[in-house]
Amino acid sequence: MGVVLKADDVAIRYITGDFKDIGIKEYTMRRLTGNYHVKEFMAVDGVSFELEEGDMLGIIGSNGAGKSTLLKAIAGIMEPTRGQIQKNGDVAALLELGSGFDGDLTVKENAYLRGAMLGYTRDFMDKTYDQIIEFAELREFEDRPFKQLSSGMKSRLAFSIASLVNPDILILDEVLSVGDGAFKEKSAMKMKEIISRGAATILVSHSLDEIRELCNKVLWIDHGKQIAFGETEEVCSLYECSLKGEPLPKVCMMVTEYEGSEKNFTEVEGLNSVTKNERKRNTFWIVIAVLGIMLVSLLGISISGNVLQPSILILSAAEREITFRGGRVDGVWYNPNDILISDGNWIEDAEENTYTSTGGESFTIDLPLGRDRILVFDSGPEEGLVRLEWDGGAVYWEMRQGDFAEWGKDCVVPDPRAQAFGGYVVFVIFFGMLFVIVGDRKLGNAPAKKTLVRRNGFIELLRFIVCMYVCIHHYAYDWSPSGYLGVDFFFVLSGFLLMRHFNANENDGVSPGKAALQYTRGRYRRLLPHYMFTFLLSVILTQMIAHSVTLPSLISNNLWELLLLEGAGFSDNLMIGPGWYCSSLILAGYLVYFLLKKCKENYLYFIAPVSLLLIWGWMYQKIGHLNRWTQYDTFVFTGTLRGFAEIGLGCICCQICEKLREKEGKNFSVISTVAESLCFAYMMYIVVAAGPSRADFVCAFAMAVLITSAFLQWSLFSKLFVESRLANYLGEISMAIYLNHLVLSKIDFSILLNISWKVSVYICLAVVILFSVVSSAFVGLVKRLLEKHFLKV
Repeated sequence: MGVVLKADDVAIRYITGDFKDIGIKEYTMRRLTGNYHVKEFMAVDGVSFELEEGDMLGIIGSNGAGKSTLLKAIAGIMEPTRGQIQKNGDVAALLELGSGFDGDLTVKENAYLRGAMLGYTRDFMDKTYDQIIEFAELREFEDRPFKQLSSGMKSRLAFSIASLVNPDILILDEVLSVGDGAFKEKSAMKMKEIISRGAATILVSHSLDEIRELCNKVLWIDHGKQIAFGETEEVCSLYECSLKGEPLPKVCMMVTEYEGSEKNFTEVEGLNSVTKNERKRNTFWIVIAVLGIMLVSLLGISISGNVLQPSILILSAAEREITFRGGRVDGVWYNPNDILISDGNWIEDAEENTYTSTGGESFTIDLPLGRDRILVFDSGPEEGLVRLEWDGGAVYWEMRQGDFAEWGKDCVVPDPRAQAFGGYVVFVIFFGMLFVIVGDRKLGNAPAKKTLVRRNGFIELLRFIVCMYVCIHHYAYDWSPSGYLGVDFFFVLSGFLLMRHFNANENDGVSPGKAALQYTRGRYRRLLPHYMFTFLLSVILTQMIAHSVTLPSLISNNLWELLLLEGAGFSDNLMIGPGWYCSSLILAGYLVYFLLKKCKENYLYFIAPVSLLLIWGWMYQKIGHLNRWTQYDTFVFTGTLRGFAEIGLGCICCQICEKLREKEGKNFSVISTVAESLCFAYMMYIVVAAGPSRADFVCAFAMAVLITSAFLQWSLFSKLFVESRLANYLGEISMAIYLNHLVLSKIDFSILLNISWKVSVYICLAVVILFSVVSSAFVGLVKRLLEKHFLKV
């Protein structure tokens, strides 16, 4: 979620006086006689705020406060005298609805004229004219001269044409009050629909009830000065107090002192304001707390090797025979007899120094601790599956391969000391980030309280649930054998959202290559900060600490993953895991967006469905399921092909959703609820119980149906969760969860905390969620500091 509009100390100056309509002679004479008067008037002076995707800002203030002037600067009509306005996206302004019409032309001709002024193409107007005239309720007047319409009818037509836009930033200047009472309600509903699509919206209104109902942020300006900016209820209450002449209450914001108004406002000290002594005291305790945590962690690390005992490992074979050759710890070789505790009736080959299973019995060994612990098994066409258990934990190794390996296959065994060390490192990082965030807020440097973007709460909840099942899959394989189906869900959802973005920017006039590049760059910038943080965390936890990998080796082997380009198949050295999904999403998304811009109809009705059938058909024959592609060199590159196919499915779903929405099938809420319940139940059955099977393909279609129905918002689930702040927040941190979970799942909490393995699963999920909450806030803080201190320079 990025900043789409940022105003930084914006000031706009008007020059008034005698400089107009006088010639050089008159000017010279007035200057000589001292009768020349020119005054500067600051219509806007020192306004600063930020808006993110989905925010709706209400601007309040008395007449002449500078509200409309500020809107014109944001819309690009005027240039600020001082300060900057940064806009990331298209801007549409509904400022003066009555301008731009010709009274002698007909209503229909004026509709096309106004559309051309707003940048709409003739084809676009041909397709939407009926919608415009029906919404304005002027069908019977379309052939009359425009000057014969009443002022309310003229405003209705202007609003109907203007409301066709679907921009990134929408500016509304008292446009919700057009028409009669019925049309006011109708226009308000239309605005809510535009806002719900994710546009950042600015509304100027004198109706505080309207501001409270629609806006999540409010800016109060008076005589050009910014009085307050923050939460809706707080600013509106402050404004009401000023209108009533009451003393201003203490609120969680700064109100700056200014002159020039009949009312003198004094500085109100907010909760984020602290004295210099308080700052020094806060800084001191923060430093002490961080140092204390690091000291405790280092002590825990130093004694972890003495507390943990050598692990007892249980080896078992299933379905086929397994031959165990021995183990290696930090370069020292151990034959099976050297570490044997119980052979479980395995057959010994004294000459080869090996043991072979006889039908699933246990083989128990005592493998010494060490940084590099390896078990060696035979691998080949006749070998089977190995299950390794220790202290309640378990991993699986598949020994069956196409060719027989003469010296067997190495299988890495986790070192409990590395697990404990990683746990302590997470402990330090977590509380280090937490204290940095708290310290920043205590020192008064934190941004204003963040309000969640208005998104589809049901979809956000689904996103979170899928992330949780992926976490379980990677931490406890046998609990969730189909965790990789979460990737299919995110690919389809990404395609749906990509199509919505394309529809909103279809008529922007940008070339296909440039449009696709802009879209891809936006995704890259949103993913990269979280991914970089997770990448560095994985370097600390899983590479340098646990496996003694040097930094040059790490960079050379994982450079493409670091740059989020692993999905192109440049390297097979996956470190984090989600990297291949992120890069596949970026690469496939670029190609899909380019094709949509180049040939939308051909892509949606031919390329997307055909590519989906071809790629899935190949997988059906070659692999037999969606769950995993292969574990060989083609694994990474085929992620991009898989993403291209399933993003295309999401685009098709979005088009179906828009068609169904046009028909207003809200009467089918019960049917939608039942359909969503069945799809979700089937999806969970495949993910949790069925495992890799051909049913995965049907499951992906069930995901597509579930996503489409959820975005229609007809079902009871959508009505229940669509405005849920908790669901929105869980969805907001889901990307951080997805990126963090695989690194954190490498920590065995059953060893670290001496608890049962099943309990450790829930501990792992809780740690992942908490860590993602803090890391999301930390990444946001770092981005803000970079923008403030680095990018600004």
